[in-house]
Order: sequence, then C-alpha cells, then structure tokens
Amino acid sequence: MTLPKVAWVEGGILPGDHLRLPSGLRQGDGVFETIRTYGGVPFRFTDHLERLLQGARHLDLPALPSLEMLREAGESRLAACRAGSESPEWVLRPCLFSEDGRTGIVVLADPWPSPGPFSGETSVITGLSPYPHPGAYLRPPGASAPVKWLARGPLAHALRAARMCGWDEALLRNGTGDIVEGTRSNLFVVKGGRLIAPGPASGALPGITRGIVVELALARGYDVEDRPPAPSELEGAPEAFLTSTLLGVAPITRFGSVPIGAGAGGGPVTGELRAAFEELVRLETGARSRTVGSRASPDPAPASASTAPSGPEGPLTGRGASARTRSRVSRRRRRD
Repeated sequence: MTLPKVAWVEGGILPGDHLRLPSGLRQGDGVFETIRTYGGVPFRFTDHLERLLQGARHLDLPALPSLEMLREAGESRLAACRAGSESPEWVLRPCLFSEDGRTGIVVLADPWPSPGPFSGETSVITGLSPYPHPGAYLRPPGASAPVKWLARGPLAHALRAARMCGWDEALLRNGTGDIVEGTRSNLFVVKGGRLIAPGPASGALPGITRGIVVELALARGYDVEDRPPAPSELEGAPEAFLTSTLLGVAPITRFGSVPIGAGAGGGPVTGELRAAFEELVRLETGARSRTVGSRASPDPAPASASTAPSGPEGPLTGRGASARTRSRVSRRRRRD
C-alpha cells in the first residue's frame, strides 16, 4: 500500500509533491551571502560571489554555477524587484546548497528600509553571549578560514537571546574567554592608536566589510592586530565598532551596561574610518546622497522586555538586570 505524500503548512494540508524542501536546506548543508545595494548598485558584488563559490568548493558541492551565472541571477532578481516595488535599496541573499547530488541555487531579495544609501547615526549596543564561538566547526577541512554555512541555529539563538536583553548584537568568546566576533558582524577595538580586529587568524569570518576597513586603516597609518581581545579590553576601550554588510561601520555605544566611546557618532578613529568607508562606497557605486537617519539596527527589533542587562553578560548568564528599557526605531524584520 502506497501512502499519499502530504505536508502540514501553517494550519493547512498540502499535497507533498507540491511542497518539497531540498535536503541541503533542511540540513543547513550549503553557504549563503548577504549583499547590499547603495544607490541601487550591489556593493562589492564580485567579492561576495567569489566568497560564496569558494565556500561551496570547501563543502564539496558538485557542479557549481559560474560566477557569471550567479551575477546574472542576482541582477535578474533585482530587476524583478525594482519592477514590482518602489524601494530604492535592496539586500540580495544568494544561497548554494546540496540537492540530490547537485547544487541548488536560490537568490532571495528584500527591500532595505533605510531612508537613503547611508545612515550616519547607526550605532549598536552589544554584550557577551553564553554561547561559545563555534570555532573550527565553521572551517571545513582544507579551508584557511570559516565559511558562511547555512546551518546557523546556535548563532540565531544567541542573537535572539541578545535581542530579548535589548541588545543589537551578541559577541561570542573562544575557549579562553576572548572575543572572536559577533553572530553576524566583525569586531574592532581601538586601543592605544591601534586596532584589535579579530579575523581569520582568530577564527572569525573574513568579512568583506572588515577587509575593506582593515585596508583603509592600514593606509592611514594604523596598526591592525588580528587577535581576539579580552572582554576587559573592550570594557576599557575609548572606541569600538562592528562591521558587516548591513551595518557598514557602526560604533558600539554600550557593552552590556558599560558605556563605550562618545555616543552614537563614535570616537575620532571610528568616525574617520566610517567616513572613508562611505566615500569608497560612493566612488564604487555612484551613490551620492547621504541621509542621516535615526539610530537603526540591521536586524529584527528586540523583543519587548522589562529589563536590560546590568553588565557585559547581563541576564544571559544570570547576572541580573536593571529596570531600564529602551525603545528601538527604524527597525526591520529580516532573515540573514
């Protein structure tokens, strides 16, 4: 007797043949990228696609598409989005994953809600997650650096727990207690005229934006150390910031309950590097307008909470909380 294939989806039954989830998506066996447009132009499109393909090779995904095919798929997706929406900016998310002995391809696109190509007041509040950094699990055998796995359950939970504390991002520590990176961002700590920026040598993802900012810093005479800082170094830092595709360069204004720097604008080093990064984006994409918006977060708003963390680790590790709550503006819901 052959049983019919059916699937239960959001309260309804559908024929199973009409709804099929590839094994690579079920198991997180694949890689993805997040690409933002400025002035409607994808920034560092080629760099992102090359990293996507490199990660797929390290996962031994078969019969990979060419870079040109991925670029055409992304551009076609953007063209379709522009035709059906008035949004001027978009976030592309191409994914490669295993599917019955071949490589599946999906290119997603979401509107980017910021009022303009740049948002000069973006800043973040962060703290320490009780989740350890995944470390070597993110680096396949033969790879010199982590890849952007689709399998991100622990990182997603760490971020969700951080949002419940009123944070924008959670920082992850290695086995010795030093900070490697955020769940979706790279960390920079300014100390004594130099930058501590954990990267591939420290087990952090080689972020596209991180690499750009390191180059900009070196060109301006700053020394850059690829090592994970101790939490005490971040607590005592005059400046610190996070980088990512969606954040750009974003000052850290608070680490748990510890204020960092001079407020939403960051300190002089952060401001210099942020301005240099935005100028580079303008030159490469032609995005000329600058709209200074409200304090924004690159991810979904934190859940409403009655308490905020009292220290760098806050209630995530049972250290208690203060009675303050903070509102969020210019938020968006997205999957990254």
